[in-house]
Amino acid sequence: MCGIAGIFHYHSDKKVNSDSLIKMNHHMQSRGPDGAGVWLNANESIGLAHRRLSIIDLSSNANQPLQDEALSIVFNGEIYNYKILRDQLIQQGFQFKTHSDTEVLLKLYQSRGVEMLHALRGMFAFAIWDEKNQTLFCARDPFGIKPFYFSDDGYTFQFASQVKTLLPHVDQKKSAAAQVGFYLLGSVPEPHTIYENIQALPAGSYCLIEKNKKRIQKEYYSIRSAFINAENNTNKNPLSLTDCLYDTVKHHLVSDVDVGIFLSAGIDSSTLVNIASEISASPKTMTLGFSEYRGTDKDEVPLAELIAQEFGTHHQTQWLSEEIAQVQREKIFAQMDQPSIDGVNTYFVSMLASQLGMKVALSGLGADELFAGYAHFSLIPKAMRVAKPFSWLGKPFRHCMKGRVHPKKASLLEYGYDVPHAYILARGLFLPWELETVLDRDVIKKGMAELNLFHRLQNDVEGIQSTRFQISALELQWYMRNQLLRDSDWASMAHSLEIRVPFVDVQFFENVIQLIAKRELSKNDLAMAPNRKLPDAILHRRKTGFNIPVAPWFSQSNDMKGFAKIVCNKFV
Repeated sequence: MCGIAGIFHYHSDKKVNSDSLIKMNHHMQSRGPDGAGVWLNANESIGLAHRRLSIIDLSSNANQPLQDEALSIVFNGEIYNYKILRDQLIQQGFQFKTHSDTEVLLKLYQSRGVEMLHALRGMFAFAIWDEKNQTLFCARDPFGIKPFYFSDDGYTFQFASQVKTLLPHVDQKKSAAAQVGFYLLGSVPEPHTIYENIQALPAGSYCLIEKNKKRIQKEYYSIRSAFINAENNTNKNPLSLTDCLYDTVKHHLVSDVDVGIFLSAGIDSSTLVNIASEISASPKTMTLGFSEYRGTDKDEVPLAELIAQEFGTHHQTQWLSEEIAQVQREKIFAQMDQPSIDGVNTYFVSMLASQLGMKVALSGLGADELFAGYAHFSLIPKAMRVAKPFSWLGKPFRHCMKGRVHPKKASLLEYGYDVPHAYILARGLFLPWELETVLDRDVIKKGMAELNLFHRLQNDVEGIQSTRFQISALELQWYMRNQLLRDSDWASMAHSLEIRVPFVDVQFFENVIQLIAKRELSKNDLAMAPNRKLPDAILHRRKTGFNIPVAPWFSQSNDMKGFAKIVCNKFV
């Protein structure tokens, strides 16, 4: 896990300013406190920078930027199947100087070019410079676990792992689409960022830039297509859920340093602990407790400690109070790379892990999206059954009920008639007609046009037959990608911690959705899949989610809408 940055003058003869590159690298110091490197090619048309958090091959030989013949690379992430790929490349005649997954990427690019992306299992954002062909190749993993932001004015391409790293180099005009998207969903939908002149390279995409030519950007992996393939290929025989789980956890434990686990009282993290403690003796686990929840049904500490005892982990619990949180308030907003109503919980549990000396931790993120763990997997179909016959009454019904019931109830007939619209009803922070309470009309008009939200939501489920898979597809491509994964990145990197997500893995995902296409699987199936049974107290516990009293702490109210206004004001 690291930070990467680069500057490429692809349509001019300008030389890269090394001081600017060094400053970009310094800005990402917390992403990689173990080392820093900057490299420029001979004519200084391109420069690459890297911050290192040493996880695999701890030697200085694996420092980046890494060169091999005419290729140079900066890489952020982990390739979990790198040893298998390395063996294959050795059989082809390639020789290695390191034991790092970074060098595997370089050799794989030499061997397969862009097609290398289909061989990778892991989380990644990287850039490879090919001096011979004067080409920059940049890519991001299929789910968007690792960030890749860039600016491109037609002459210079600049990229970094953080939006704020690029700010000194661009016009900082705010994006209307980002503001609208944030208030609608609680996070900024990619490819937009809060700044108009900075974009995210979309998940599952790559870009190629040749000297004196235009940037080419293409998608190489589609979550929507994976769901369609699963529905159309039910004759395939995927691995069992048990085998899938053990396989992904085993791969995500690959490391040259200890790997800990975030442990709540939920099925997701408990299942990871159950399996990991079979594979690796006595892993370290950590739980964050909140003083405000102590002794209530929201207190996850007692059950988390029960799990730790059951599976023999080295467990640590830390209590967090409002007083401690307030000390970190401004640090949190400074580290938050883009506005989000989430991430504070991950910030504090990452702080705990770092204080315990951890560099890597597993998270249960992603299981709810696959195993229908959220309430709206059942609420959206119910809303559609009620709303579809009466959708023509949508706006009149809303005008009649406005101010008399909750805004979402008032909007049931207007938005509940299909999955994309009902998804906004379920996930939305503000509904479109509420935006005038927080944004100017001109910003709303421009932002809605640029965001094109409902058209994009419809495209993301086009061709998927089952309602459950449609909801899951939207969860993975919107909520998980734009909020959960992005927040996990900035919040953990603030404490120089790598978070790994075994449920967000290409092979696991494709196997599981094939199983679900044959027979719908639930969170209970997930819990029962390991060799050892979870305690009944965990199996029968009502889901509460990993929440934190952030709204009353930081906005003096219990209203997330109020907290959203405070967050957005920090950026706009």
